[in-house]
Amino acid sequence: MSAVIDTAAVPYLSGAREAVRDGGTRRNLDWVAPHADFGRADEETRLLLANAQTSGGCCSPERSRARR
Repeated sequence: MSAVIDTAAVPYLSGAREAVRDGGTRRNLDWVAPHADFGRADEETRLLLANAQTSGGCCSPERSRARR
């Protein structure tokens, strides 16, 4: 399965960019990065898409494992 996400269209809560740097988010991004093409998305946007506060946000390794 694949998906295309328009990162400019993803809504973020106020303060999300400032709060995105927790360890769970980094682990989520590290897991999904080899399986994703983030195009020109910057590191902050990649972290927001893998945000651990939303169980992985748009790019969730947990959701991927559950579907197998």
